[in-house]
Amino acid sequence: MSNFFPPTESEMLALLHLFAEGMKNNIKTYMHCHSGVDRTGIGAVLHRVFYEAWTIERAFEEWDREGRHWWFVWWKPIVAGRIKRVIRKLRP
Repeated sequence: MSNFFPPTESEMLALLHLFAEGMKNNIKTYMHCHSGVDRTGIGAVLHRVFYEAWTIERAFEEWDREGRHWWFVWWKPIVAGRIKRVIRKLRP
């Protein structure tokens, strides 16, 4: 994933695939990026939404509360739209 641009739908699908493989094989998944808040935060948002049945809004609230860089606020509407499209692809 880019450290500037929001993750693409393909990158989100790849991350969800890694989560699924880890859970299927009982392997813990460790996520980290340079500072551990933005790309890692999006990974946590995806996990919360897809595997813990959180709403996108609730997952974003946690990301905000736990810390993200202030300039990544512009990611939220883009990422939310991409998550919704990924949901439609995976849960028709």
